[in-house]
Amino acid sequence: MRCHFIWDEETKQKILIPGCYGSLHREDMKCCTCYVKTDKSAKQFEKEEYNKTVTELTERLEYLQNEYDKLIKIIERYHHSVFID
Repeated sequence: MRCHFIWDEETKQKILIPGCYGSLHREDMKCCTCYVKTDKSAKQFEKEEYNKTVTELTERLEYLQNEYDKLIKIIERYHHSVFID
């Protein structure tokens, strides 16, 4: 079921019938996630998001490892120059 409006004859107002958590929680059609245009199932979407997150974290880890290696070299050079002089 998707979010939709019904017309209440008694009150003469549109009433939102929520079909997703976004509109249920906020009671606003602007927060609806039912109409997100995608051909992906929830499982496919979650897998893609998981893979994206893993890739980002792997790249971040590689960057931090490179920074760590650079800092270790700087410390070793400084330590070596201090005790040799």
